[in-house]
Amino acid sequence: VSHEMKEKSYDIPIPQHDLFPNSKYRYPFIRRTPFATMLTDFGCAFKCSFCIQSKLDFKNRSVSNVLEEMRYLKSIGIKDIYFSDQTFAFNGARAKELFEAMIAEKFNFGWVAFYRVDLVREDMLALMKKSGCHTLMFGIESASEALLKEYQKNIKLVTVRSALAQCRKIGIRTVGTFILGFPNETPQDIEATVQFSLDLPLDYASYNLPVPRSKTSLRTQAIAADLVKKEDLVMDQSGKHTTMGNKYLSREQLFAIRNNAIKRFYLRPTYIIRRLLSIRTWDELKINFADGFVLLRESFKSFG
Repeated sequence: VSHEMKEKSYDIPIPQHDLFPNSKYRYPFIRRTPFATMLTDFGCAFKCSFCIQSKLDFKNRSVSNVLEEMRYLKSIGIKDIYFSDQTFAFNGARAKELFEAMIAEKFNFGWVAFYRVDLVREDMLALMKKSGCHTLMFGIESASEALLKEYQKNIKLVTVRSALAQCRKIGIRTVGTFILGFPNETPQDIEATVQFSLDLPLDYASYNLPVPRSKTSLRTQAIAADLVKKEDLVMDQSGKHTTMGNKYLSREQLFAIRNNAIKRFYLRPTYIIRRLLSIRTWDELKINFADGFVLLRESFKSFG
């Protein structure tokens, strides 16, 4: 995807965040409450074939419209923002304009967003950090470059390592998301991805199972392999259930592998110590303990 592609722009009325009980919401990666969720673009400029977002018409909100919402969030006492864009700051020039304005207006928000490892640049990370970024989430998905190419993720493992190292150097926490159990993945392939995640300098890891969403190439492939039926339309993205098995493993086996990966990542003694030492606020301490309890409870459950 060319970063100079012609993009559409749009504005929206400012959402009425004050109508929600913001102080009661929790999100694993924020550092202070209350926090709010913002969307600054719609759809996705990339074409990962397991994701429906690339099927949507990609467009950006104007920077002036985004800043208007931020001023409102500041006025109602919001401290952290989760940018829910599929790939935040895709357009480098627009992102630079936004971050410089956030710094100039002294919003002092902390923020977290999804980003891509192949967009990471030292100068942009520095600007992100200065504007309040404390956490970036990256879709890494697999340790197999062949799979990453097959599903049009099109990133290299060396790029993953470089991006995470740059984030750690500048003091931005990182989250890696992974997909375990693509239709033709062997148990050995999946283990390689889990081991890769354990070797990376990640602060958090999210292990997911393939969801054959409507209109995606993954769904077409799953139907052709008789892993899912055309009439199967109920799918759970939360991780509480699995939609399908793959060529080598049943739904139950994939669910167990996923839960075991969670325990292997988060229950490492060195990880637990590092995580506790990284906590900077009372809000963050409460969030970590609450989420840790839920994580342990869910990961030890059997397949349902």
